[in-house]
Amino acid sequence: MIAEIVSGLNSLKTAKEIVQGLSAMKTEVAVGEVKIELQRLIFEAQQGLFAGQQAQSEAAKRIDELERTIASFENWQREASRYELHRFPMGAFAYVLKASEANGEPIHRICPDCYQQGHKGFLQMVSAHSGGEMVQCSRCKCTITLSEFRPSIPSSDGGSGYF
Repeated sequence: MIAEIVSGLNSLKTAKEIVQGLSAMKTEVAVGEVKIELQRLIFEAQQGLFAGQQAQSEAAKRIDELERTIASFENWQREASRYELHRFPMGAFAYVLKASEANGEPIHRICPDCYQQGHKGFLQMVSAHSGGEMVQCSRCKCTITLSEFRPSIPSSDGGSGYF
């Protein structure tokens, strides 16, 4: 009878261990599921951070581009203000450096088309004749005929004497 009791206790002990094992297995499965969920959330967070860093990098590049564009625009506005539009007698137009803005530069003319596009294309003489001169833009290569060519000679009134 003691053997049966011992055997019964051993069976109960074994059953208890099986229940604990099942409980532990259930806990391990639950822990495993939580680990998988946490790993998924961490991965999503990493993807979000990477996407945010990428967006920040692209935004920084765009800001840099825009700042350079603004600086270029401001530089052109400053440079463009040094010129005034001049209408030549036959109706052609060109921008001419203001004498007051020369700062040691010779008085010169720039292409009206290039000026409107924010560029400075110098008008270079191609040929001169009694009715005027033919000039070509150094940048866009357009040709303009300007009438009544007069060389740059300082005038007594402080103007350029150019036209």
